[in-house]
Amino acid sequence: MPYNNSRADRIVSFSAIFISLLTLCVFVYQTTLIHKQQRMSVLPNLQIGNSGYGSKDFAIVMENTGVGPAIIESVKIQYQGKTFDMDLPSFLYEHTNKIDSVQLVYSNISPGQLIPAGRKVEILKATGDDENAERFTQALQSLRETDMDMEIIYRSIYEERWILTGDSPVPQKVD
Repeated sequence: MPYNNSRADRIVSFSAIFISLLTLCVFVYQTTLIHKQQRMSVLPNLQIGNSGYGSKDFAIVMENTGVGPAIIESVKIQYQGKTFDMDLPSFLYEHTNKIDSVQLVYSNISPGQLIPAGRKVEILKATGDDENAERFTQALQSLRETDMDMEIIYRSIYEERWILTGDSPVPQKVD
């Protein structure tokens, strides 16, 4: 009889250990899901595009379509094989003469700037009439033909980082 009690005790002990290990696995999995949900609940998603194309209200805009704020880390312009650490309006005014004859309103984007979820920033906007907007469109097209590109690196409040370039409408995660 003592042999049977010992065997029953072992079965109960191993069952308790097995159940404890399963509980630990479920706990770790749930914690991972909660952590992922927290990160997704503050995920920024910057997009650059244009609005009012072909009209006097033509603008280059950046919008945070995500659910959390985007914190700008760096803004760079690549032009003719060189990299400039500045935003698009500053670059256009300091390093080209393409927009000298264009009336513009602009917003600077700089490192440390926070773009809240749902916020749209007009980076460059033509003002005035259709002729001015047409000059602006032609100037931008001319710059794109010379391989000008803009790169914005931004992060979430959890320090996850993304890069947005003019070549890709979708931000790419930076490791």
